Amino acid sequence: MLADRLQILARFAHWVEGPISDDLFEKWLQEWGALWTDVHQLAEWQDADLLLLLRRALCHHDGFVRGETLQLVGFHYDLSGDAELLEHVRSLLLSDVNEHVRLTAAAVLGVQADAWDDALVRALTDDSDEDVRRVAFESLLKLFRLGPGPEARWLGEIEAGRLTPTLDALHAIAARYDL
Repeated sequence: MLADRLQILARFAHWVEGPISDDLFEKWLQEWGALWTDVHQLAEWQDADLLLLLRRALCHHDGFVRGETLQLVGFHYDLSGDAELLEHVRSLLLSDVNEHVRLTAAAVLGVQADAWDDALVRALTDDSDEDVRRVAFESLLKLFRLGPGPEARWLGEIEAGRLTPTLDALHAIAARYDL
């Protein structure tokens, strides 16, 4: 397994460093498809060497790479003891040009941050993309830790159009549960 692990890490490092030009994009994307399962497995094992590569990939010039990396980092590693990395995720939420990256960062903070996370509140009130604002709302709601029943109820209200995902709505929900 060690040899496989080292080979996977080397392939991932090569993929992240690889050029993304229009003529090579399809090949590059196919490489990612072939590599994803192995990289995902290493992330599930919380491989420390992979995390070092993922940190670098979070700064990649391509939004696809940043988004995929955010998913691996945010949903497989515990960031509670890594203030620097958590701050980087917040920075991506607040300033990345790619809305998919911002949306993914909001979702990651929904499992990694604390209730009323400032970056999530700012994204909820200020992001230009409606989907990013909605995911920021959902993440803040999730951080209330109301449980699956109440959380699903409020998300259903949004889905039905009876509740608009705003900061005022979030304050009203918090007040209802004495949070």
